[in-house]
This record gives sequence, C-alpha cells and structure tokens, in this order.
Amino acid sequence: MVDDQIYVLKPGLVSEEMFLWSDYTYDYIVIKSGMGLQDAEVELQIDENLVAEYNTSHNTNYQVIPQEYYSLKSKKLLFDKGEYRKSFQIEFDLNAILELQKNSEVQYVLPCKLNVMNASIEVADSARISSIIVPVIKKPYIQFERNYLEISPVDLIRLGITMDKRSQEEVQYFTKIEVNFPNKSMLSFNLEVDPALVSEYNTEHNTTFKLLPETAYSFDNTQWKMQANLTYQPLEFKILKQGLYQDNSPLYGEYILPLRITSVSEHEINPEQSVLFVSVVFNPDILNRSEWEIIDWNSCISEEPQYEGLERTPEKMLDGNAATFWGSKWDDPKPLPYYFVFDLKKEYKIYRIGFTKPTDAWRGNIKNGYFEISSDNTTWTKLSDWSVDSNSPREHTFAQDGSPARYIKFVISDAFEYDNQVTGPASGARCDIAEFNAWGEE
Repeated sequence: MVDDQIYVLKPGLVSEEMFLWSDYTYDYIVIKSGMGLQDAEVELQIDENLVAEYNTSHNTNYQVIPQEYYSLKSKKLLFDKGEYRKSFQIEFDLNAILELQKNSEVQYVLPCKLNVMNASIEVADSARISSIIVPVIKKPYIQFERNYLEISPVDLIRLGITMDKRSQEEVQYFTKIEVNFPNKSMLSFNLEVDPALVSEYNTEHNTTFKLLPETAYSFDNTQWKMQANLTYQPLEFKILKQGLYQDNSPLYGEYILPLRITSVSEHEINPEQSVLFVSVVFNPDILNRSEWEIIDWNSCISEEPQYEGLERTPEKMLDGNAATFWGSKWDDPKPLPYYFVFDLKKEYKIYRIGFTKPTDAWRGNIKNGYFEISSDNTTWTKLSDWSVDSNSPREHTFAQDGSPARYIKFVISDAFEYDNQVTGPASGARCDIAEFNAWGEE
C-alpha cells in the first residue's frame, strides 16, 4: 500500500501566460496522490529564499513581486480522503506588474512553497513542493493567424486564389480568425474592407496589386461569431469570377481583398495581426511555345569551346524542362546587359511574363531588367521593368497591361554577383535561366 503524498502540479521555474483581464486569478494546483486514505491540510508560503537560491545556482537576476501586487484568496487547502486535486488562487495586479517590468530589466517572479500542517500527510521530495512562477503577461487579442502586411508577394499569391477563364464561377476561400487566450464567452466581431491597405502593401513590397472589385467577392457575416470555449472561428469567402469581367472583357491581373478587424465584443484587437489579405490572381492562358523561336541573343556559355558540350543554349528556355537551361558566358563573361528576342510567330495581347531559374538553388543570379515588345522586330517599345528581391525563389511572374506583341525582348541589366564586384555590370556575370513563359490571348 502506498501512502498519500502532496506535491505541486508544476514544480521548478514555471513560465505562465497571464492575460490582462479586468481581474486575473491564477490557479496554483496541488495534487494529492496515493490510495486516497488520508486527509491533508496544506499551507502556501511565499518563500523569497527560493529566488535567492535559484539566482545563485543559475546566475540569474529574478526579483520577487512586491506584496502589494498579488494576494492569496486563501493560504490553506483542506483535502478530504477522496480528493486529489485542489488549487490555491492567487490574484495578480498584472497592470502594475507590467508597468514595473517596463521600467526595469529585471524579471519579477513569485516563489511558492507548500507546507503540510500538523504532519497530516507525507510530503513529496523537496524539488516537487515548490515553484517559481514567472508571469508572461499578454493582452487578450482577437487576430488573424499571421501578419499579412509582412508576407512576401510570392507567398501571398501562393496562399491565395489563382483563376483563369476555365475556373468555376464561384471559388471558395477558407481561413480563420483566432484568439490568443482561453475563451470563456461568446465573442462577436466585425470585418470591413479597407482599400488603403492595398496601397500600403504595394508601397512596402514594391508591387502593383489592385483592389479586388466589390462585385468579385461575397462573404457571410453570420459567421462572425466565436462560441464560448473555442479559440478560433472558420471564415469562408466566395470569389466571383464574373466580377472580374467588364463588358464581357476579362480584367486580368493580381488583386487583393483587404479585410480589417474593426471591432470585437470583448478584449482587444491585435494591431500586428488585424488584417487579412486574400490575393486573387486572374490569369489569361499560358501561351503555347511550340512554334516560338529565339532569334537573337548576346551571351551563351556554349560560345566557349570547353563548355559547348553542356548545350546550355538559349533554346533550353523553351523546352519545358527546368533541369535544362541557358547559361551566360562563364570563364570570360561579357558585360551586361544580356538580352534575348523571342518570336511568338503571331501577335498576342501580353498580360503576364515569367521565368524559371534552374533547380540548383544557387543558379540564376539575375536581379533586374526590363521587357520590350515589337510587332515587326524593328520598332521596339518598353513594356515594363522587372526586379526580384533575392536569388532564392525559383519562379517569378510579372503582370503586364495586355499590349499586343509578336516579339518580346527579355533584357537582364543587373545580377546579384558579378565577375568583379568592384566594376559591377561591366565585368559581366554568370547567369542561368531554365524557362521563359508568357500569358495572353490572340
């Protein structure tokens, strides 16, 4: 037969999330284990020696929370024979503690230790009858699961919706809104479309997203409630393809539906995670490249006899295989810019241009440049600039305005690394491209 024992549920140094309610009560849980044959009377002591000993052993600088910032509802617990779990309730003045910590680099803690009264029950070993409680004070927030303003354009598009003419008339988008605290009551909240967020994102990320037209989405605001004891609420939006047409003409492009949490029935809105961006990309068809031809270019590794067998020629950008690729001159690079002229064999309205870098993560090394278009390969018009933030992403696409073209000139002006970093573009660079694509319609 095993005698009953008393110990705390969480011994040692314990970090505890505590939320800034109007009042906050912390349950310090005590366990009575064994056969349930004994009563017990237990006292809670605030033992500052625990902090001094811990600081000496661990070279820390914890300080005890001043007495006026906490109170014990009761200093004693009485266990009947059959009871195995009870709590001391500690009320914290979290606002005062938070203010105290703002003005100091010290972390304030509460050292708690059990004392069995009248030798009524056996005590577990000393390591299991005390705790140093470290309050981790948080504001109770409702929020989206991430800060969408900080998401890269590539990831924003990946997380959103991509549509084309063959897409369904309605496309469902699912996400959720959440709270960072144990929710005890039903919460209601409100969302609003905030067009200013699109400009803010474009400025921050040097992008050209457009505001999703009001006719291109719908949502059910009856979902904007979170039931008690739940910590998240699913949300569903419908993207309506017909809203991306005007007079039966498609409005191709990259769009954002920017939603902001504007109110909640209890607690606060997380200012860092208060907005949701649903990206919607409406794409034309990718053009068939089977008849395309690259009719001019100015740098290729195969110009160097020792590398001719690699066959890293410009035509590899049209073969549909990311494992084969064009490479610029290698041992003796030509000065930038590098260019290619693509003959599409017929005229198309160009709505998007993209390229893919080889699968090897270090290859690519192209930073910025521009696209030009022509109908006769004689008179050229600049279509747009292009730029990428790093060499890491393997694929890049760039929205265009639908201008008609039979010929596209792809120009690389700068690289991330040059043959000589001091002289820069004039020294040339080692660059690679696996695929080149365009999206449009006749």
